[in-house]
Amino acid sequence: MNDIFGQETTSTIQQKFSKISPSFVSFLQETFSDMYSDNSILDLKTKEIIVITTLITQKDAKPQLKLHIKAALTAGVTKNEILALIQHLALYIGFPTTINALLTAQEAFDEIG
Repeated sequence: MNDIFGQETTSTIQQKFSKISPSFVSFLQETFSDMYSDNSILDLKTKEIIVITTLITQKDAKPQLKLHIKAALTAGVTKNEILALIQHLALYIGFPTTINALLTAQEAFDEIG
């Protein structure tokens, strides 16, 4: 998780969930370790593109979408690729969801600088 989100964000996530469910924190750590450490078939950039697409289609995952947009940029996905991905989805998920995804992407871009 540190490699994807950074140590500060990972620590914040772990602190938030450890108050609610310490076992969920362990689950997250194990899951991320298993899913993200094996880059033999899908590299981190591809995985983040998949995650962003999935989160956009869920429509109610704005905090997670913003977090993964930042992670995608760290993994080498460009802003233009993220914007193209969102635009491509417009025909499949509708314009309101696309607009919300664009606004969330802009927030993530602004926060990174």
